[in-house]
Amino acid sequence: MRRKAPKYFHYFLTCLLVDFLLIGLVFTLFFESGELLLILSIWLAANIVNYPRVESRRYISYYKVFGSTARQLIAFLVMYILLFLIFSLDDVMEIKEILALVLVIFLGRSIYIYLIRVYRIRGRGYNRFIMIGNTPTMIELKDQFLSKKEFGYVFEGIYDTFNLKEILELIIERKLNEVYCSSVKVQPKDISHLMSFSVEYGVNVHVITDSVAGKSSNNNIFFEFSDVPLERFPLLDTRNLILKRILDFFFALFITLTVLPIAIIVLGVLIRIDSKGSIFYKQARAGRSGKYFHCYKFRSMKLNFQDKQATRNDERVTKVGRFIRKTSLDELPQFFNVLIGDMSIVGPRPHIKALNDKFSGSITDYDHRLLVKPGITGLSQITGYRGETNTVKSMEDRIRIDMQYIKNWSLYLDLMIIYKTTIDFFSLKDKNVY
Repeated sequence: MRRKAPKYFHYFLTCLLVDFLLIGLVFTLFFESGELLLILSIWLAANIVNYPRVESRRYISYYKVFGSTARQLIAFLVMYILLFLIFSLDDVMEIKEILALVLVIFLGRSIYIYLIRVYRIRGRGYNRFIMIGNTPTMIELKDQFLSKKEFGYVFEGIYDTFNLKEILELIIERKLNEVYCSSVKVQPKDISHLMSFSVEYGVNVHVITDSVAGKSSNNNIFFEFSDVPLERFPLLDTRNLILKRILDFFFALFITLTVLPIAIIVLGVLIRIDSKGSIFYKQARAGRSGKYFHCYKFRSMKLNFQDKQATRNDERVTKVGRFIRKTSLDELPQFFNVLIGDMSIVGPRPHIKALNDKFSGSITDYDHRLLVKPGITGLSQITGYRGETNTVKSMEDRIRIDMQYIKNWSLYLDLMIIYKTTIDFFSLKDKNVY
């Protein structure tokens, strides 16, 4: 059964309800503010903007919730001041009203944490989970999850081997909330397939960097009560996926309605004059979870060419093709791929099947790039790792940068990559483009 709302969303709503009741009660009894509805609306917006990360929602502690609350209060004040400056509000909150708001919010959150702990200790709101990989690290993590009732965990079993069909049936039948996978027992492709299904059913997938694997724990997050590292994949978080999709959709819509029509007319004429054939070219590329899709580009090569990666001084490239490849204008039709959801504005570049077959089994973490949607541009493109990857070393370098992006994603990082890509486009300094 598919989930109708993101995981923990009901906790988000009940927490807001407590906030609204206390704010409404205090401001109605002690102040004559005519802006109660405005205050509640801005507080709602501040909470949505600072919706907590997945790994921060289960492990209820006062200091963690207070830290999140402080960020929400700062966002509230910034929004309130901006509205005051833009619309010249008449009835402005006084210092005593602001102090009362802060006191009420922190009091409400304290009450909320206490009630949640009591709720879970009494057997409500449990988090059902399974583990894949019967290793000492996984057993240690399981014992820590079950050490306190207030964590609210129900253990549904540990499996030493990965069977995708069996796991998917368990998610549905037992209404699982989380799946923990050992990095030494589950292949990246399996995690990718599991992820695509789990997003649909509201299940969180975590990858445990097992100590016996000897992997570095850099860029990992740690449970509040555990020394067991989890590999951090921010784009497994539904909230982050929604934020990224919103940015993708509106940016792609703007380009599709403004820049792309002009490019189709101008470049279309030049391409047809230079060589016979369609102005567009589509090629099968690997997308999220390894599913192939048609990636669209302006045609830059002669007809009947081999479907392989372009090389320096490639004889297949036309005169106009060299120009549009150098300027990356051939990539513009991919904004349509973004619009329909096959790609993202920023992400690892989608590879052809030949490259995937060549490097999939020989480069560590190669298939982890399939955990996210491919992008028109990416961190590897702006750091000099674009173009031909004809050696294992060159591909390893690109995958290393792609993994840095995947493990450290943020909306700010996406915006910086878009900005840097725009600067590179006008400077034409990238020597790896051909």
